[in-house]
Amino acid sequence: MRAGNELACTGMPRRQIVFCLRDLWAFLQQGSIYSQQHSPVVRLPGPPERSYLERMSDAISARRALILGTAVADAASMGLHWIYAQPRIRHIAGDTPEFAEPNAENYEGVPSYFAHAGRHAGDFSMYGESLLVVLRSVAASGKFDWQHYAQAFQEHFGFGGEYVGYIDTPTRETLTNMIVENRRILERAMEVPFDGPEKAKKAVASKVLGNAQLARGDALREKVEEAIRMTKGGDDQIELAHRMIEVLEGSRSMPGADDVQMPALTKAPVLVAAFPDDADLDSMIEEAVRVTNDNDVAVDWARFVAGLYRWALASDDPRGGLEAEVRRRTAEAPDHIREAMEPVFKRLGDDTKTVTMKVGPACELKSGVPAAIHNLLTSSSYTEAVRRNILACGDSCGRGMVVGGLAGIMYADDSDAGIPEEWIARLTRRGEVEELVSSVVQ
Repeated sequence: MRAGNELACTGMPRRQIVFCLRDLWAFLQQGSIYSQQHSPVVRLPGPPERSYLERMSDAISARRALILGTAVADAASMGLHWIYAQPRIRHIAGDTPEFAEPNAENYEGVPSYFAHAGRHAGDFSMYGESLLVVLRSVAASGKFDWQHYAQAFQEHFGFGGEYVGYIDTPTRETLTNMIVENRRILERAMEVPFDGPEKAKKAVASKVLGNAQLARGDALREKVEEAIRMTKGGDDQIELAHRMIEVLEGSRSMPGADDVQMPALTKAPVLVAAFPDDADLDSMIEEAVRVTNDNDVAVDWARFVAGLYRWALASDDPRGGLEAEVRRRTAEAPDHIREAMEPVFKRLGDDTKTVTMKVGPACELKSGVPAAIHNLLTSSSYTEAVRRNILACGDSCGRGMVVGGLAGIMYADDSDAGIPEEWIARLTRRGEVEELVSSVVQ
């Protein structure tokens, strides 16, 4: 079909046709429609208003749905997060457990941990907050820089940071490692020879370390030189600063905890959505994971999940092809992943709650990822997958990183089965999230 600009659906994959038809409808609304004899104007009724995701092209929508689906799943799960009793969750919330208001009374008398005092329905857990930090870092720098991300992470979760709430083990250990690392770098910087007074040397070191939070390389040198000049420092202090910067840039190491829990996955949705075709994506994933989880097993699981995200974005039929792709990637994965994934394939006839309790509802990657994959293989919509995830109990926010992200992609072209618009509207940070997502996925 041609009408002015070329519009053609022929040969398109099934999941793109709906967007082509919407574009055609919008084209017809732009003006008049004439027959070959230029008959009077025929006006068609306007289509219904489309949601945030529906207003985009198919490829852009799926990539943004990866991040948005992850964010929504985390917020939807937060209110009942870490209750380890499925009957209690069912009693509290019935079949609609999403966006429950956190309440300490819900946690009494059953295995649980109430971590989210002071938070409210629509807020993120620390998983969602971690996702937000990666999103902000990539949006601010236009790329992924692990040192920029590490600094943003420390500023958000550390002393005086924006985040106020529960700090999980890998975050706590990472922040401690960062403090120790900064102290070590300061000690090394102070070992640089300088003929001037010790007080001046400490002042230069302070300027170097302070500005290192804002810039690197030549930009860092310029900022430090400007700061020294403003305090009437001479060329000898600038030379000292340059040598300290060399020490600083040669000393940075990964601060992550030796940890194999689900927070390792919070980086993958943003990086895959922002850089799906980048040849260095695997390296980015590893660097990002090691900032908070400096562990080979954590990296393996993050790459496994990121590979599924990447495949789903490129697939013409991510729903129909998911099981085969999971089986293929599992067969090629390290032994520990193959062993952990085995119950998924043996129990496809069981419900997600049963399988989650079998593999374990807690926070380790070897439990959370298989439970999430089983859920996705046996669900038929984003809403169903997220609700099943919450009702399965335990670390629902951690599993939500996988469930929400993949379901977001799988149902991105289906307004009925995709992320509910009313769920997106319940995000406390909706405006910022949508703005950042639009910035990093273009």
